[in-house]
Amino acid sequence: MVHVEHVGRSNYGVAQMPVEVTPDSGEILNMAVQHHQAGRLDQAAALYRLLLDVKPNFPDALHLSGLLCLVRNQPGEVVELIGRAMAGDPGNAYYHSDLGQAYAALDDKEKALHSFRHALEL
Repeated sequence: MVHVEHVGRSNYGVAQMPVEVTPDSGEILNMAVQHHQAGRLDQAAALYRLLLDVKPNFPDALHLSGLLCLVRNQPGEVVELIGRAMAGDPGNAYYHSDLGQAYAALDDKEKALHSFRHALEL
């Protein structure tokens, strides 16, 4: 159990755990998703960045960072992030579907349709 007085601040604006009790990437990802779902986008983004600093090609963190950019109306960044996620997990239908949403936001109907079709095939 970590006591509040032992928790510091990281460069990411979230509590930093002492080294001996640092949560693994799965726990950090779960915390980030909880923040994301609750609308605490800055906190979620900070945790996704933390994960990507440690594992730059972590597909789930890349994908979820992309979804956060989609909510923030940054579809160009979504394409880049989800594209990187797909490189690590090309068979993930969710990645293709969300990439289709980004292309739709960019008004690239052809690429959007291709991404949606590929997601359905998967």
